[in-house]
Amino acid sequence: MAVSQLRRKDYLRNGGRVVVLREISQGPIEPHRHEFFEIVVILSGHGTHVTGSFRRRLAAGDVLVVNRRRAHGYEETRGLHLVNILVHEVVLKRIGRELRELAGYHSLFNATARRWQQDDGANRLRLSSEELVQVEDWINRLEEESASRLPGSGLIAEAYLTLIVGVLCRRHARRSGHSAPPCVALGKLFSWLERNLHRPLRVADLARQAGMSERTFHREFRQTMNLSPANYLMRCRIDRAKEWLHESPHPRRISEIAEACGFEDSNYFSRCFRRIQGCSPREFAHKPPTLSP
Repeated sequence: MAVSQLRRKDYLRNGGRVVVLREISQGPIEPHRHEFFEIVVILSGHGTHVTGSFRRRLAAGDVLVVNRRRAHGYEETRGLHLVNILVHEVVLKRIGRELRELAGYHSLFNATARRWQQDDGANRLRLSSEELVQVEDWINRLEEESASRLPGSGLIAEAYLTLIVGVLCRRHARRSGHSAPPCVALGKLFSWLERNLHRPLRVADLARQAGMSERTFHREFRQTMNLSPANYLMRCRIDRAKEWLHESPHPRRISEIAEACGFEDSNYFSRCFRRIQGCSPREFAHKPPTLSP
């Protein structure tokens, strides 16, 4: 059966970046995908969350983080009161640049590939009653600012969203032990990587930091991220270089940027940058920053 897709233009209207939708009594809904991220907070009631062949019971305090690649739905709902926070990808990208050193951020919002086809446990967590009260208050304020036309309302709305995402990341990072999915270990690795991109790292270094053999590391990494560790490392280095090229208050030499991003050879850095971005670092530096639609 074909899975329907909720389109960005129908939900994030008029250039909206964050929208709060409330369901006082969510009924059963067939599996569907979104063209945006969705953070689902269960406030009360019960139901069953469906992801592929997996079904999990829902209760107050449960939070689901749903990427657009993931199909999900609900069954057997009873008084299910939930809040959907619909978030444009560019907003999460901005927030992620501030929260990327939190291991939970990578586990929830970055580990996005095949793992969700196997289980939904990696992107589900439960807040304590105190955390739920705090998050619900921030959601109320986020909703007010999202609907407001006052100057600065968009920025303030994103600030409340950042608070919510930050709490979810911290809660997720506390998962440990044998019951924690592999993406939790990878999330901690990604957090470490953000602080060490300037080093000339190898894949073996990443596997050791993740506490896995190289063979296991390659397998788990591909299942979680749908690309190789080497390709992910290169993407992180180039993304960091792009930030340096656009955000540094003073022009920096290409060799300085290459070294800061872990490249020992600036010529090799320039070749890699052109292959991925389609232009040289200098050409990129003179382009205005853009955000995806």
